[in-house]
Amino acid sequence: MTELLAFLQTDEVMQNLSAFLLGSVRILMFASMVPFLGPQVAGPVMLPLVLAIYLPLHPLLAAQAIPISMASMGDLLDLLLLLLKEAVIGYLLAYVCACLFYAALCAGIIIDNQRGASMAQGADLLSGAESTPLGNVLFMAVVTLFFSSGAFVNFLNIFYETYVIWSPFELLPSLLDARLAIFTLDNLDFLMVNAVLLCGPFIIVALMCDVSLGLINRFAPQLNVFILSMPIKSGICALLIIFYLGPFLNHFAELFATLNMHFNELKTILAMP
Repeated sequence: MTELLAFLQTDEVMQNLSAFLLGSVRILMFASMVPFLGPQVAGPVMLPLVLAIYLPLHPLLAAQAIPISMASMGDLLDLLLLLLKEAVIGYLLAYVCACLFYAALCAGIIIDNQRGASMAQGADLLSGAESTPLGNVLFMAVVTLFFSSGAFVNFLNIFYETYVIWSPFELLPSLLDARLAIFTLDNLDFLMVNAVLLCGPFIIVALMCDVSLGLINRFAPQLNVFILSMPIKSGICALLIIFYLGPFLNHFAELFATLNMHFNELKTILAMP
């Protein structure tokens, strides 16, 4: 037992341990926040996934790591600050990526709300957010496209590049940069604009249906035509989605390419001094 404790306290073991601790926090925060990996995924599934993403990074991080002494209060404080910084970077990367998927989810929710099916809301099993039937369909379609089109591999390249640019063993004072707040608001604006643009055709169709039913009710008030409002709008939206799904997925294939642009903007803000 004494020999085992002595082995665990060697510089080589502590160096590899510090590399794993600091290198996996960014991945764990990202995987727990991003919707396409599923915040609802259980721990026994999430931890092997984090380990699989981390393993290619270990040789690089182990060469940069410094052995940490658990008996030194200064080392522990530095470790806590670095862990906090890694968690923030993981959250920022997840936030940038999640905006694309939540745009599809929000578009589906708005469409279902316009056709009068907002009562069908329920928790989405993958993202964990409140959603509607069409919101779930569009969200899952985008997730499927993300993994099948090679966009996930491209994003992994971006994610691994962050470890070269922002080393886990260096603090980033730029986390307090005021441009970071503007960056987060710009991404929120990106989410809202794309959500409205994606559901725009359905909103126009729903408005035309309401105007038509209003005119019918105006000239034939004895007919309660608004009872037919939801079935009519639902039928038209179901027909429209058949022709709309192709352009919808093509648009998201183009949006996946903007991840590089958002990443470069974040790299400019958080660049090492």
